[in-house]
Amino acid sequence: MTIGAFINETIDSLDLIAGHYETGGVLYDEMRVLSIDGDCIGYEITGSVDVTLHYGSGSDGAMIGENFLFVCTTAATTAEPLQLLSDQTEMKVDTSSWHGEPEEEEDAS
Repeated sequence: MTIGAFINETIDSLDLIAGHYETGGVLYDEMRVLSIDGDCIGYEITGSVDVTLHYGSGSDGAMIGENFLFVCTTAATTAEPLQLLSDQTEMKVDTSSWHGEPEEEEDAS
């Protein structure tokens, strides 16, 4: 399902931190239904993805392994609810930890 989105889609937030990257293992935490109508089901999928960031080339190249959280919004037809539509799939990978930005705390109230 979502693995195909990581393989087939360039993820802007990863492009910003590395000249080249590879995605590895994708772990799913939750899949929620956002909407249902006569023809379509909207989903939100959260989890984390292992990424290898590549810097430089040849003998002076470096690779750094990281793990980032992601949120995927996508859709499927009601006829095939587990066949996600790639043209309606958007991946957002949270790379704030890479930039040293503090993680947002959830409101406890």
